[in-house]
Amino acid sequence: MEAGAAAEATGRDDPRLAAAIAESVEAGIARLAAYELPERTRDRLFGHYERVGNYAGAEDLLFELIEGGYDEDGLIRRGLAFYRRLAAKGDAELAAGNLPRAEVEEGLARLRAFRATFEKG
Repeated sequence: MEAGAAAEATGRDDPRLAAAIAESVEAGIARLAAYELPERTRDRLFGHYERVGNYAGAEDLLFELIEGGYDEDGLIRRGLAFYRRLAAKGDAELAAGNLPRAEVEEGLARLRAFRATFEKG
């Protein structure tokens, strides 16, 4: 099992460990900011950002990947599911993740337009 997957699995059982893992991941991301990360790494980071409540960061990565033509493992489908999960959250939680409800709705509409384009192409 790769290190990132092991950390995700371990952190699910212990909130303090999950917070420590998230802090460590964020520190690593900051050190890598000057570099272009591989698409697969950015895809995993999309999931990490959602798990830690950085919804704006997740959305940014989602569109960065899709606009670059990446749709591995059904990223568009997973993006639509991401927006469904966000739509079920309260306004305060969305605001805490820097993605107000209006932006969730705009992002969902934008992603649906991308899906239509991918299906035609």
